[in-house]
Amino acid sequence: MFHPFHGVVGLKIVEAKNVSVSDVEISDLANTADKQLWVCKHSWQLQPSGEDIRAATAAIDSTAGATTRGIEIVRSERMSIQKVSVTDLRSEEGPVFGIDITGDGNDRTDHDDDVVSQHILSLSS
Repeated sequence: MFHPFHGVVGLKIVEAKNVSVSDVEISDLANTADKQLWVCKHSWQLQPSGEDIRAATAAIDSTAGATTRGIEIVRSERMSIQKVSVTDLRSEEGPVFGIDITGDGNDRTDHDDDVVSQHILSLSS
């Protein structure tokens, strides 16, 4: 399978409604992945035809696999987050986010709040 790797995530919430997160500690997450997977740079030769082939991926130049996220919230609504601690996140080659919130870029029901991505508490590694 050649789908993009999504990195290290402490807590991931996807397409949820009315969620309450309370009294949670997320700490000591480390991502040692390369910015780009070796397989994406490699090519092979089919035998007996000699045809050259390469791995195909949707995000060859993406750093997603090397990303570390304490909390990732995707296309979710009406959430309550209280007493949550996110500490000591590291990535050797990618970005680090304490809380990463991604809305639905395709949802056109409310044009005033079309937020594609917000990175809250962005940490430097």
